[in-house]
Amino acid sequence: MLITVLSENTSLSPEIKNEHGMALHVKTNNGSILFDTGASSIFIENAENLGIDIQSVDKVIISHGHYDHGGGLPAFLEVNKKAIVYISKYAFGNFYSVKEGKEKYIGLDKKLLPEGRFVFIKSQTKIDNDIEIFSGVKQRILSPSCNSSLFMREAGVEKLKEDDFKHEQNLIIREGDNTVLLCGCAHNGIVNIIEHYAEKYRSLPTHVIGGFHLYSHSLDKSERPETVFEVGRYLLDSSAEYYTGHCTGEEAYNILKRTMGQMIHKISAGSKIVII
Repeated sequence: MLITVLSENTSLSPEIKNEHGMALHVKTNNGSILFDTGASSIFIENAENLGIDIQSVDKVIISHGHYDHGGGLPAFLEVNKKAIVYISKYAFGNFYSVKEGKEKYIGLDKKLLPEGRFVFIKSQTKIDNDIEIFSGVKQRILSPSCNSSLFMREAGVEKLKEDDFKHEQNLIIREGDNTVLLCGCAHNGIVNIIEHYAEKYRSLPTHVIGGFHLYSHSLDKSERPETVFEVGRYLLDSSAEYYTGHCTGEEAYNILKRTMGQMIHKISAGSKIVII
């Protein structure tokens, strides 16, 4: 399995563009998958520079309904005319960030609807023998305080309420002896996602890739160091190998690295992860 980072907050080189967003291209023995599309069309430009044909993508999974993970969908649908897009049925909600009392819409482009290639997911869905989507993670322990600036507005209701992240879903890809878990921002908490996985499958993934939302982009604020340390200790005990970036944040990543050592790695646009 080869996973290439097409969109990320940081980049490996000047030739590869970066943005506040995430998009991962996954090449398996059975096809080509795109996990999230970043905030814009940058992932397509980077794919070209990295020798990846976006037209060959078979499946797209959107992790949740925020622009930095699904903002590139309009561009993708223009370039690729065949892929099925698996997205939460709640992903086109009204989502906002609030800073100093000012609202900013951070949801997906509703002009995309209706779209015949969208498959709306409500709960656990098995796409094939090797690919599965799950959601419904409950926030119980070590949930990100960086969610505090994120809200939603229900139809017909003026007042905002805290985002419940019901629109967040995670992807499992199994190949050989490896089970790879992909998460977008882990708004429900990376620890809670791992706990949910362990309870449901009576096992643990071998690799976990994604953002851990230990940094708030809208507030420019990192999670408390002691909380990040606790997260790192838990992840280390899981024995999986972790790859992260995007909303994890530099300060939190450095704490995780000191805690987890070689079991965690930083990703940037242009990074390639080979899993064999």
